[in-house]
This record gives sequence, C-alpha cells and structure tokens, in this order.
Amino acid sequence: MVVLSLAIVTASFLVSFVMTRFMIGAGVSDIPVDRSSHKLSIPTCGGVAIVCAMGTGFFGLSFWTAPTLSFFNLPAILSLCFSAAFIGLYDDLYSPPPMIKFGIFSGIALLLIYALSPVKSLPLGNALIELPGFIAVIGTFLWIFVVMNGVNFMDGANGLMPGCMIIAFSGLAVIAYQSGALQT
Repeated sequence: MVVLSLAIVTASFLVSFVMTRFMIGAGVSDIPVDRSSHKLSIPTCGGVAIVCAMGTGFFGLSFWTAPTLSFFNLPAILSLCFSAAFIGLYDDLYSPPPMIKFGIFSGIALLLIYALSPVKSLPLGNALIELPGFIAVIGTFLWIFVVMNGVNFMDGANGLMPGCMIIAFSGLAVIAYQSGALQT
C-alpha cells in the first residue's frame, strides 16, 4: 500500500510539473487588475496542472483494491470538480462577471451536496453533534462555496494556494491515518 501511495503521489507530482511547464510555455498570462496581488503580468492557468495531477491520482487510486476505499458517486464528483476547474480556466482567460461566477459556483456546490449528501454531524472530542437537515445543507453549501471562492481568489498569489493545500491535505492525511481510514 505504501508503494502504491508513493507511486500515485510521484506520478501526480510529475504530471503537475510537466503541465505547469507546458502552461508557462503556452504564454497564457494574468494581467493585473485592481484586486491583484501582483503588479506585472504573470503566468496563469496552473489549475490545469492541478486538475491533470488530480486525474492522475484518481487513475492511480482506481488500482487500489482495499475494500475500505469507497467513493460515493465518483463519476459525478469528478465531473463537478472538473467543471469547477474549467470555470477557473475560463475565468483566467476571459474574466466573466462576478454574478455569473457566483451562480456557477452555487450550482456546483448544490450538485456536490446532492452527489455526496450534506455533512450531517460534526465530531467534538468523543461526542458527535448531530445537525438538523436544513443547517447541514446550508453549512455544507457555505463550506464548498467559500472554499471554491477562496481558491479562485487566491490563485493569483503565487505559492499561496499550493502552500495552503499542502498544509490542509497533510492534516487530512494525518487524520485519515489516525482514524484508521488508510488501513486495508
């Protein structure tokens, strides 16, 4: 299992690196605007590399035979994630009006809730706090929407988003390991 995990991470990293180099070579750049954190034009579309790496990772996971590894509705979830990535690419290239992005992000969040179901309980130490259905849907929607919006906003700050994601996914990996989710 460790060898497969390392192979998946390595393949995803290499695909991300190659795609990043390709996107930089393609010359697509982000022209600074009032809200930008940069003053000069910088390469953009790094999300394409991230999506390709994610696809590589899921392809590698498809070879995983552990019975505990289950995805609820993987095709729907991946389709929605790739849709969000496509919207990010479209945003990088054409900058649509904010209300259109708001509507699309809202739609993707609602469809993800439908595909996954909302978070219905929250752990607090050894206790589990059960959430009423309406609160579960609203909370899950807000979480997905805010994270998508935050990623979209921070993607122009070179290194900020990857740094945040490395910390977040490392934390999730530790939690998964400690809870036994990675055991076969």
